Amino acid sequence: MGDCEVQQDSDRVSTYPPPGTYVKISGRLRNFKGQRSLLATNVRCPEDVNEITSHMLEVVQAHMQLFGKVLCVIKRCSHREGISFQDLKRDLGYLSITDIR
Repeated sequence: MGDCEVQQDSDRVSTYPPPGTYVKISGRLRNFKGQRSLLATNVRCPEDVNEITSHMLEVVQAHMQLFGKVLCVIKRCSHREGISFQDLKRDLGYLSITDIR
């Protein structure tokens, strides 16, 4: 991930949690000239520790779904020498090189 920018209403007073505190951030992901950033529209402390556990499970699930797509393309390859990275990138064009690796 790249930078995180917090968009703040001018009439709201914000206090930031101390370093090391878990926070939940809602916002929009942006990609400009290959640089990823997050425009945070809401930053808050979790109300329940289960929010952290739930997030970790969501991350694992997303990783497994992504890995499954890459693995499926690799297994479909009938060439004895396997699939080239260029062919993998072509078949998974919606994923970045970083995501494929």
